[in-house]
Amino acid sequence: MYQISQYRVEDTPIGEGGMGRILLGYTPEGERVAIKEILPEFAADLEQRFRISQEMRFLKRLQHKAIVKIQDSFMYNDRFYIVMELVNGLNLEQYVQQHGTFDGPTAKDFMIKILDVLQYVHNQDVIHRDMKPSNIMVRDNGDICLLDFGIAKDLHSQHTQFGTIIGSDGYMSPEQATAGTIDARSDIYSMGCVFYFMLTGQHAFPPQASQAELLLAVTEGKFPKLTSKNTRLDKETLLLYEKIIEQATNRNMLQRFATCTAFIQAFTPHKPTGSGTMQSHHNDGRCFITLGREGCDICFNDPNYKVSRHHAEIEWRNFTGGSYYIFRDDSSNGTVIGQSLVHHMSYHIASSGPLPNIYLAGDPQQQVDWATVKSLLRQREAEILSKIQEPTPSEEVSGKTIDRDCDSSQLHPFLDPPAFPADPNDIKMLGGRNNHTGLLAGGILLFIVGIIVMATAIILLLNGSFNLIATVLLSGLAGCLAGVGLMLTIKNIQR
Repeated sequence: MYQISQYRVEDTPIGEGGMGRILLGYTPEGERVAIKEILPEFAADLEQRFRISQEMRFLKRLQHKAIVKIQDSFMYNDRFYIVMELVNGLNLEQYVQQHGTFDGPTAKDFMIKILDVLQYVHNQDVIHRDMKPSNIMVRDNGDICLLDFGIAKDLHSQHTQFGTIIGSDGYMSPEQATAGTIDARSDIYSMGCVFYFMLTGQHAFPPQASQAELLLAVTEGKFPKLTSKNTRLDKETLLLYEKIIEQATNRNMLQRFATCTAFIQAFTPHKPTGSGTMQSHHNDGRCFITLGREGCDICFNDPNYKVSRHHAEIEWRNFTGGSYYIFRDDSSNGTVIGQSLVHHMSYHIASSGPLPNIYLAGDPQQQVDWATVKSLLRQREAEILSKIQEPTPSEEVSGKTIDRDCDSSQLHPFLDPPAFPADPNDIKMLGGRNNHTGLLAGGILLFIVGIIVMATAIILLLNGSFNLIATVLLSGLAGCLAGVGLMLTIKNIQR
């Protein structure tokens, strides 16, 4: 045993890593702690020092019982030390090695615990970026604890490493492997790989000899089927878990679970009841398609790579005020819709009005074809309808009784062409509101004002307060107002 500052430290490390090692130490009060020792070459590197300080900030900020707690940090003999709580137990990799692979119910319970705390992390706008079995501790009492936020990303931080691959072999997402844009769904991909390891005891993608081989394996390699492995699962659970893993590890991040909460909900799938509730082909109740450079419903040939691999999605939704296309940009370079730049945000387009030109990455060569969008959405809706049970010949959908044998386009007038030519510069961000109500009220108001003005002019003329010419002019103006108001009123009542 030897001394490091005020801490007594055991001679044998309890863990080793690329940047240093983990030591077992004791505080002056005798409390056992874990001390992370950072080697001098890393402590002196500016980028590594940023990561170290960032990890400390994250651990201080993330106050959760399932996240390791930091107690102290200091420099000593040109080495940097971080003092953390000592988590008694095994990491997930050691746990599987000692106890074997998980059975169905236990795997579900552990995944829900991990995903629950990971959702908390994401709610703080932090992406872990290194979710793997060795960074997930199983405490002696069965609880879990997340470790190592050394390469975590703060979504609000301006510090970005362009072109840098960050993550661990076999668990990093395709967008991490290609140094692309990441978000919470990158961690969800990694958790799909973790789930696979818990059930099989094998890494989905074993460590590769070079970065090029890693990139090829993650972006082009086929994720192994759970059904092809020996597991402790019954047939029904095996099929469910394989489906969950397939969605979590989809190369197209737009088709993964959007949140850890959605991931958790997949363990208890809702069966159709015939009540008219529709489930999309992605099991999240939405009718949408994806757009991007590869692996999407509509793929764009972009030799300049301005269009992201998974650039955006277009969803159709029916609100109280009308139906809308919801364009969600998830790209690196954004999208031009009409005359607006949309980047990492949603844009609502009324399906009853003109449809604007959409250019991915602002490139005129990468224009979205609305005819193709509508055709694919019609196919998606047909898929949804085919999955609904048929307890009766007809059922109530969106307030209308429909025949189950009818064409799917009857359900959604948004699939029909717009009633008038599309103007690319005319787009209304209505957010689910219908503007017909406002026009109707304005027309009625103009009509009433016109009648009042005309009546006032006639009364003044009869009383001798107005001459004939003034009365004619004022009455003419009032008549125009009343006429415009009446036209607007009639037009909107017809709509």
